[in-house]
Amino acid sequence: MLPSLRTKRNPGHTCIMPLLHSPAFNSIGQAQTTSPLFVAFRHCPCLSEILFIMSSPASSRIEKDLLGVLEVPANAYYGIQTLRAVNNFHLSGVPLSHYPKLVVALAMVKQAAADANHQLGHLNDTKHSAISEACARLIRGDFHDQFVVDMIQGGAGTSTNMNANEVIANIALETMGFEKGEYKHLHPNNDVNMAQSTNDAYPTAIRLGLLLGHDALLASLASLIQAFAAKGEEFNHVLKMGRTQLQDAVPMTLGQEFRAFATTLTEDLNRLRSLAPELLTEVNLGGTAIGTGINADPGYQKLAVDRLALISGQPLVPAADLIEATSDMGAFVLFSGMLKRTAVKLSKICNDLRLLSSGPRTGINEINLGAPARQLDHAWQGQPGDPGSGQSGGLRDHRQRPVADHGSRRRPVAAQRDGAADRLQDLRLDPLAAARHGHAARTLHRRHHRQRTALPRTGRALDRPGHRTEPVHRL
Repeated sequence: MLPSLRTKRNPGHTCIMPLLHSPAFNSIGQAQTTSPLFVAFRHCPCLSEILFIMSSPASSRIEKDLLGVLEVPANAYYGIQTLRAVNNFHLSGVPLSHYPKLVVALAMVKQAAADANHQLGHLNDTKHSAISEACARLIRGDFHDQFVVDMIQGGAGTSTNMNANEVIANIALETMGFEKGEYKHLHPNNDVNMAQSTNDAYPTAIRLGLLLGHDALLASLASLIQAFAAKGEEFNHVLKMGRTQLQDAVPMTLGQEFRAFATTLTEDLNRLRSLAPELLTEVNLGGTAIGTGINADPGYQKLAVDRLALISGQPLVPAADLIEATSDMGAFVLFSGMLKRTAVKLSKICNDLRLLSSGPRTGINEINLGAPARQLDHAWQGQPGDPGSGQSGGLRDHRQRPVADHGSRRRPVAAQRDGAADRLQDLRLDPLAAARHGHAARTLHRRHHRQRTALPRTGRALDRPGHRTEPVHRL
């Protein structure tokens, strides 16, 4: 016989919702709505939820939150909060999984938080071990396809934070021998998100994600600089005409031109190498919602940041003023300006390379970008080759994305606008900043590599040294 359970929403009637996970639920699930069992509970406010559960296919599981119940795919490691975010935010079409460094950074933040809470005695050994294993698998690159929330979202990154919490919780539950969604054993909020808020965990993960990708950006930029410098030495003897306003000016060597490319990029490399870590290593983890550290152990912040620095290998330090750090995006504004400067320089270099390689019959044709950089356009058989369809054009056009993302001279810089648009302690544009900076840094890293593989040799116009300079300037 089923127990009689009173519901707070309607004390005069019995409620069957508490029986959802009981052995009796199997018989309820097989019953018809006209059976005496359902007649007995026909006034239960939860009856519609029970009917929804009964109608759900076997390939899904049911999860419940304060807004109701939803079907979650049975094989999904995310949960109901992630599913609601997917349904609510169809904005960019770019999921979190598109930025693996951010996913890894989120896992590192959750690992550091779990370590600190365990050391302080707030998380038991079993849960800590399971969460640690789940985070380790995410850091290795597993389960990234489960991060399905759109990069652009409302709520200052709450959906991203919950996506991470739910995926880690469900991986941990399986490690413990339970089914996905059995949150009574390990909860996404109470355990994985313990002593955290989106307002401290998410900005910390953004900074860490940018730092994790920063070394790759620096390495690719350094490689491009070395390639330009090598071409400078190779072309040091090649005499050509310098130009101002596209008019003949004074002689120079092609080597000098390429060494100038290397020098201007070296300036940016030095700035990115020295300033970016300084901007991004101060984190507000431990500040929780607005920077006061409410609901966190007094010893949590230092432990969590120290653990995160050890796990990530980055020199992270706690912010001196957590309230200021929670409400300020100044570091992102400065970092975006540095990326924009580099993108503008690279775009200018690409334009110069395309102009110098124009031809081959009636253009300048002082350099030859070669087959990899000049994909031939055979749409018109009489056209010997259209460099506009090649890599320099693509590199130039792709580099406009970081510039466009971070503004132009004629309108406010986008990152500055984002940094100024937040109100009080709510960094609601953090998701936009994460998307902008993550894309810009990764785009520049990839295009540095592509440009390095497309460096030129001299063209026919310079095959006879000095033949263009001598008629204008007798040396």
